[in-house]
Amino acid sequence: MEVREHDLSRPLAWLLAVVLFTGIAPTLTWLEFSSGSENLVVATALEMRRSGQWWRPTLAGEPRTRKPPLAAWVAAAAIDDGLLARLDHPDSAQRERAYRDLAWRTRGPVLLLCVLMLVGVYETGRVLHSGRLGLWAMASAGTMLLVLRFGRAATTDVHLAFWAAAANLCFLWAIVGRRWWLGLGGAGAALGMGLMAKGPVVLVQSALPMAAFAAWRCWAAGTAWRWDWLGPAAWGLGLMLAVALPWPLSVYLSDPATLNQWRAEVLREGATSLQADPWWTYLVILPWTLPWLAGFVGGLLRLAEPDRPRAVVAGTLMLLAPLAVMSGFADKNERYLLPMAGGAGLLAAVGLLLATPSQRRAYGLLHWAALGVMTLGLPTACLTVLRTPAGGPWLEVAEAIVGGMAAAAALTVGALLARRSADAVPFTTAAVMLILAAMFVSGYRKAEGGPSELRPVAESIRAVGADMPAYYLANPHSPRPLPPDLLIYLNRTVRKVESAEQVPDGPAVLVLLQRHRREPAPAIPQGWKKAAEHRWTKDTWHVLVRDSR
Repeated sequence: MEVREHDLSRPLAWLLAVVLFTGIAPTLTWLEFSSGSENLVVATALEMRRSGQWWRPTLAGEPRTRKPPLAAWVAAAAIDDGLLARLDHPDSAQRERAYRDLAWRTRGPVLLLCVLMLVGVYETGRVLHSGRLGLWAMASAGTMLLVLRFGRAATTDVHLAFWAAAANLCFLWAIVGRRWWLGLGGAGAALGMGLMAKGPVVLVQSALPMAAFAAWRCWAAGTAWRWDWLGPAAWGLGLMLAVALPWPLSVYLSDPATLNQWRAEVLREGATSLQADPWWTYLVILPWTLPWLAGFVGGLLRLAEPDRPRAVVAGTLMLLAPLAVMSGFADKNERYLLPMAGGAGLLAAVGLLLATPSQRRAYGLLHWAALGVMTLGLPTACLTVLRTPAGGPWLEVAEAIVGGMAAAAALTVGALLARRSADAVPFTTAAVMLILAAMFVSGYRKAEGGPSELRPVAESIRAVGADMPAYYLANPHSPRPLPPDLLIYLNRTVRKVESAEQVPDGPAVLVLLQRHRREPAPAIPQGWKKAAEHRWTKDTWHVLVRDSR
């Protein structure tokens, strides 16, 4: 069943993009740099600015070439010399303002990429079916928990999601619209940028599902495979290589051993010291699609019908093809699902728009019920279940009441408007979810994972040795990599050593980690004295100083 084209769908899509950006942007500075994946990008960007080594970046003085540098380049481009100097201001209040500025400058461009990725989801839905479906797909993807949680951080995953969405759209211009040269050329350029963002995984996120979709189109139409795409495909391949090949080729020629690091990164061999995750880990995508879960499941069910819309096939392939490949690797992380938000959004839109009237009513009621439960449940949880390390609630009573009432008011008004026009649902959901997301971030910044674990350590080092070189001595019994947030909040290179004897003579600061409080405190090496001690959950950080001036 075709849905009448919504004449205002494109302006409404851009309006929704503005709403999402302006709704999330004020919260970007609320959280400290406490996420490991984001911290790696920001710490690398800061070291780029300090050292001037952009082409072959370093982290903690060691080559950081195992990952493509695009995300770090974008973050470093947003950091100027003035901000770099303010991060070392002697006044703590000035430093606090500088670090909030750093959060905005590094996260703001990434949020913009995320919102533009959602506009790409709209255009994808428009190509596959209609502008109205595209608008609903964009709203579904942009307001599901997956994007609200992971689309705001300066990680490589957001860059990957953007370029995969751009490549998918270009592929569909070629496959559906027969605009071979524009489509395959654009897809090649986007894939090249995706390779520079996170490596070959972009081929799994885009080229694989789109090739499968093209094959399905030929099979469903009963037509022979056409070969008029070979020239444009060669053009696209050339563009992809022109964008993606110079950097890794240069790095390989400088250090051939880097090839082994890339192999380990792609195959995830030794990429983490954690045990392999079970194959079914990525089923967690189901709750991450809330509050659109009912429509998402309904869209998936349409795949079994003989008259399935092509948007269902494309959305399913954009979701399941990458999941099938990624589930075969030991390392599985929920943020890796972010590039599949577009496929999930397409399926949710199909379930809520293209089902039978009775199914649409059922899925719609479940959608409103999910929004209602979340509107009531989050403020309640922030006051009762969710606790800070000190034992207090995430939110004050007044915060929870005001936020809950605002979300409830938006939900009520939206429900009334939706009785006149179903197209009020996307914007109502956006309003409610943005309010709830702001409440969550406000509470999470006081939770165990919100503040930076190493920021107090960095402040202690500044107090006792602002001009001293700093070193990190890993615990030999429970090794842990150098936490990058120490590099961020100290704004200098901290080198890792295997023993205190490796620290060069002269004044220096040494950071030691005591894993688990049941372990004995580390022995203080001769010539050093303890300057500070910071406990964090089960671990304790010791700051030692050697001042032999």
